[in-house]
Amino acid sequence: HVEICSMLIDKCANINAQKEDRQTALILALLKGHKKVVQLLLEKGANVNLSDNKQCTALHIAAQEGHVDICSMLIDKCANINAQKEDRQTALILASSKGDRHVEKEANLNLRDNEQSTALHWAARKGHFDICSMLIDKCANINAQNKNGYTALMLASSNGNTDIAQLLLERQANVN
Repeated sequence: HVEICSMLIDKCANINAQKEDRQTALILALLKGHKKVVQLLLEKGANVNLSDNKQCTALHIAAQEGHVDICSMLIDKCANINAQKEDRQTALILASSKGDRHVEKEANLNLRDNEQSTALHWAARKGHFDICSMLIDKCANINAQNKNGYTALMLASSNGNTDIAQLLLERQANVN
């Protein structure tokens, strides 16, 4: 696919063209796992901040798919690390819910999704101790409540994540 993409770009194909659903070649390459095509598109100047009709950017897709190396490349190309999809999820929230820590640099740790959950809520809920620890070390709001009034401590406890509950208590999470 790289050769065909390179040939099309050399013939002045619009590298940032969007389909009806506003997906770009960069987003499609990420969804299909074509890392070499992604690298080519980035080298040729693809706009990393264009979003599809659900407000997903390339960084959202890379974080969602667990492409650590691509996330770093996108951030280096000035991807908006705090961009929110239509459900208000950021790349950090997506990565934290999967146990990945590759998008935390310069991210707003306390942005909330439609459930009013933060990255810490998702990491605590899913049992990702290292992510919880990193988020707390970087000053994530340890006592933030989601729309149901749940804190990270409540989510960790209700999901049987004892080590995370202990970490949150050691870091002064409010027990009430």
